[in-house]
Amino acid sequence: MKRNEQKLPMKTFSFIQIILIVSLLLFPFISAYGVDKEAGKTYNLYEITNNCFWKKQVD
Repeated sequence: MKRNEQKLPMKTFSFIQIILIVSLLLFPFISAYGVDKEAGKTYNLYEITNNCFWKKQVD
């Protein structure tokens, strides 16, 4: 019983670590995607997701 209880927090911790690593790896791509080359400014994450959502809705 005690061994199983000790293994569970480690699994959840590693799962959280994987999510953090993936988000850190994807963040440069997300921020790069938000760069408008003509305007030369970067959008924040909210504007990127909002623009993607509306573009999908329009198309």
